[in-house]
Amino acid sequence: MWMVHSKGPIPIKTRAVCSKESTPIRSLRLEGGACAILRDTFSESCIRISQDERHKMKDLLGDLEVDLNSLTTTEDSVKKRIVVAARDNWANYFSRFFPVSGENGSDMQLLAVSHRGLRLLKVTQGPGLHPNQLKILCSYSFAEVLGVECRGSSTLELSLKSEQLVLHTVRARAIRVLIELFLSELKKASVGRGDSGYVIALRSYITDNSSLLSLHRGDLIKLLPVATLEPAYASLPTDSSNYTMQEFALRYFRKSEASLGQRGGGVARKDMDSLVQYTKAPIQESLLILSDDMSKQAVASFLALMQFMGDQSKPRGKDDMDLLYELLKLCQEEQLRDEIYCQVIKQVTRHPRPERCIRGWSFLSLLTGFFSPSTKLMPYLTKFLQDSGLSQELAQSSQEHLQRTVKYGGRRRLPQPGEMQAFLVAADVQEELCRQMGIMEPQEVQEFALFLIKGEGELVRPLRPAEYLNNVVVDQNVSLHIRRLSWETPLHFDNSTYITTHYSQVLRDYLQGKLPVSAQADVQLARLAALQHLSKANRNTPSECSGVELTPAVHPRQDLLAYVPKQLHRQVKTASLKNLMEQELRQLEGHRPQEAQISFIEAMRQLPLFGHTVYVVLRVSMQALPGSALLGVNRQHLILMDPSSQSLCCRIALKSLQRVHLLSPLEEKGPPGLELNYGSADNPQTIWFELPQVSGQASDHLGKVNVRALPRHGVQQEPRLMPAAPECCGQGKGKGQVGEPSCNRPLSGQAQELLYTTVFLMDSNASCTEWPSIN
Repeated sequence: MWMVHSKGPIPIKTRAVCSKESTPIRSLRLEGGACAILRDTFSESCIRISQDERHKMKDLLGDLEVDLNSLTTTEDSVKKRIVVAARDNWANYFSRFFPVSGENGSDMQLLAVSHRGLRLLKVTQGPGLHPNQLKILCSYSFAEVLGVECRGSSTLELSLKSEQLVLHTVRARAIRVLIELFLSELKKASVGRGDSGYVIALRSYITDNSSLLSLHRGDLIKLLPVATLEPAYASLPTDSSNYTMQEFALRYFRKSEASLGQRGGGVARKDMDSLVQYTKAPIQESLLILSDDMSKQAVASFLALMQFMGDQSKPRGKDDMDLLYELLKLCQEEQLRDEIYCQVIKQVTRHPRPERCIRGWSFLSLLTGFFSPSTKLMPYLTKFLQDSGLSQELAQSSQEHLQRTVKYGGRRRLPQPGEMQAFLVAADVQEELCRQMGIMEPQEVQEFALFLIKGEGELVRPLRPAEYLNNVVVDQNVSLHIRRLSWETPLHFDNSTYITTHYSQVLRDYLQGKLPVSAQADVQLARLAALQHLSKANRNTPSECSGVELTPAVHPRQDLLAYVPKQLHRQVKTASLKNLMEQELRQLEGHRPQEAQISFIEAMRQLPLFGHTVYVVLRVSMQALPGSALLGVNRQHLILMDPSSQSLCCRIALKSLQRVHLLSPLEEKGPPGLELNYGSADNPQTIWFELPQVSGQASDHLGKVNVRALPRHGVQQEPRLMPAAPECCGQGKGKGQVGEPSCNRPLSGQAQELLYTTVFLMDSNASCTEWPSIN
């Protein structure tokens, strides 16, 4: 498979490592490729390389101390590293370009074809004195291409999984031949059983584990022979169609023997499947043939598993961590390990309740990290995890844990019950925090997200439901916060913690100007200020901007402007606002704090950005918004609002997003940006935002989670919600309160946080590295 450059084919084969060429020929070809890369890196005229790609390559060359003058004396291993870096990171460099045009006024200009797939491009004017640049409008992997046909000599029709793409070009036949060449190789490698030795990556997978392969969606992967396999894995043949759990059950389950005897050696398909499918009734004897004593323990383990998954009520005095510890302790008995593996596989297969099934998978993922099954069960377990991996993320982590357990022997020490908190997944913590707020319905629980915040906001991102806390909470510099991202379920004010925590989130958004109210709306501002004042358990009438108190100094003086969004401090007339607020206080006399909080939330629900996660945008590429704007995102769409007129200027459906791209600052120490490509191939659209570096965004979360229950703190207790203080960021009297960090802290990851949150809202189970077209 050749990677092609406009100046002619560069002799880089994906099979070059297997070439029988002499060493001098390979060396000359490698030097030619590296020389072309260096020449184009230092030449601003090569538009195949983006400015960001060029800067990164220059950094690499600087680290390697290589330039055009020293290349001839550079070792081949260094030249190869340069070529591989360009191949893996440059999107367009190794592509063959064809001039194309679309339909319905599309602004596509070029089609790029390479080993990575197909990309529709547009030539754009570079910033300042920089030359033109290539902008990617849409990209497709070869796995998405179902067929390609020429309609006449100048029209090409691509049948894709999600759409029909029609391109007009005089090179239609040449494009078809090149695409069919790639497709023919991929068809040979279908499911890795062909003779080409290549497969295509259907999704991205990025890992820091040096023993695993990182890859991007659409990558062409060469399969190499493995010299040695671990003994347990070597028992799984290439043709593993017979290594199903149904087959294992027929061979080794206790009940299968009775069934075989009753039916003369034949078992109906339905009966065979039921052996390894969910049951709502506890078993009365072990699944496998065990001694009477072991069978009794197997019955106990199955009941503990059902209690942990929520299919049976928990005994009084036991929580999830006690049940997990009980199950793992039983697994210390080697004769029970296969039994417990079979039990959990049975209960997660066709379980009717997804939220309970995920708990079974979380235990299976934990189990594979502690104990390996017998060599008898191993090929069947491996086949089960491989088949489940396409639809269940925890199946993939279970495979990784199992590989490490087989290789290194598993964890040597069973954790104490109090330490089991570290093995909770984010979904468990989120569910427990929602329970504290009186939220029991799974649909409403899923409207929340657990956010990871590192340091003073260097990294802020939502955690996927299946992420283990012990993998993310690794030091004292990390905290977890919970935030409501969706508001589709009707609010119900039947729990005091629910009221207080929701009020805290809504109030913070209001005081930071993310739920804007006009400065001329004096009555509305006064009522909201009065409700805030009544929401405090201890209160006195606030003074006018650091003036004399209006009532005896029984409690600390409250500043009137603390109830007003900071952006309006210079616009409101404080004397008028104070008089109106006093009138509102008289009308609201008798309101208890939580009644005032409920009234405040209800008032906020009438504002257009309520129900969105809101970000402040410094600049946007829209003429209708020449200044700053507010960006709101929820599970359906992304909207832009002009804060001065409070009018909506743009609405983008999340399902129409094609590509999300982080932008480097235009100026040194300038704010970062985010570019969105959306729409269809026939009508692609692009918009970019510039987000601030300094913000209180990291504290914009409903409440902080007490993670001191993790083993590194030595405290044994369940996660607890700590509602944030209601004052505006940096305006409260007390320091160090939860949710009250200073607004003047650097948060260079604002654009990245928006990217993470957008991807999470589209698919909470996908990471940014796994979601298509993210970079």
